[in-house]
Amino acid sequence: MRSLVLMDDFERHKRAASPQPIQSFLILILKSQLQQLQTENRSNSTPRPTSLKMSYSIKVRVFQTNPNAFFHIVEKGCWHYGNGCQWSEQNGVLTLNMGQSGTSGMLRFKTEENKEAFFVVLGVHNYKPWVDIVTGLGEDITCVKALPEYYGDASDRTKAREAQRAEHKIQNIDRRIINTKYKVKEGNNLELDIIIG
Repeated sequence: MRSLVLMDDFERHKRAASPQPIQSFLILILKSQLQQLQTENRSNSTPRPTSLKMSYSIKVRVFQTNPNAFFHIVEKGCWHYGNGCQWSEQNGVLTLNMGQSGTSGMLRFKTEENKEAFFVVLGVHNYKPWVDIVTGLGEDITCVKALPEYYGDASDRTKAREAQRAEHKIQNIDRRIINTKYKVKEGNNLELDIIIG
């Protein structure tokens, strides 16, 4: 049936006052086939979201397993990409709320004696969670200073973000192990455990 329709179209074009009936006919066929392919692709494809902007939250629980030192959070930081983010706390559980993928937050820890400073940075990059730990911080290394380094020129910190690690473990100079692991690493409501040994 399709070939009959094409032949009728050809006969119509032959009779038309076109100087090049065959070329016109071929263009018509190509346009028709292209429209049909586009229609088929639209009907077979899965519906796309109207917007890729999705908010994310990361619940953070901090566990301390060694009674020889008590760590507390001395600073919380937020990065401004992806519609920014903010920290909240309820019943001892921290939550980082982010406007969309492409941003992060940072927690800086110290002991009660003001020693063993380290930070944990966590966020979502290209729709996947990531985490990094840096120990042995000097007094001048704050969240305000360190967080932009994850978004600047190529460095170990930008590589850590791009690696999209769902867990990370590091031993500091005092042989203390700091461990981070996403307990929930899929979806938009993520959960991260920080375990200080």
